Amino acid sequence: MSFPDVALGAILRRVERFEARDDLVEYTFAGTYSFGRGIFVGERKLGAAFRLPKIQRLLTDDFVYCKIMAWEGAFGVVQSEANDCVVSAAFVVYQIDRARVDPRYLRARVTIT
Repeated sequence: MSFPDVALGAILRRVERFEARDDLVEYTFAGTYSFGRGIFVGERKLGAAFRLPKIQRLLTDDFVYCKIMAWEGAFGVVQSEANDCVVSAAFVVYQIDRARVDPRYLRARVTIT
């Protein structure tokens, strides 16, 4: 079975789930591997231990890329292990249009060209 190529902009909608950092809350950070290898769960940090004024929350099946490392394909689809993790404002987060594409398919098929 063959599927047509579509631009990511046709199946993604930008979301912003920013929240103010709370010094007394412990956050689990996520990040993106380079070369389209996906999302990883990083370290846990107490809000008082970092200076970011705001953080952004991720949800399962979000599509995420890092603006700083976009040139080397630092993007991926959030898997359940990274649900509710946070990232800095250096990351751009999108919801996938599930009516047009299954996030599992996108996770397996998105490549750098």
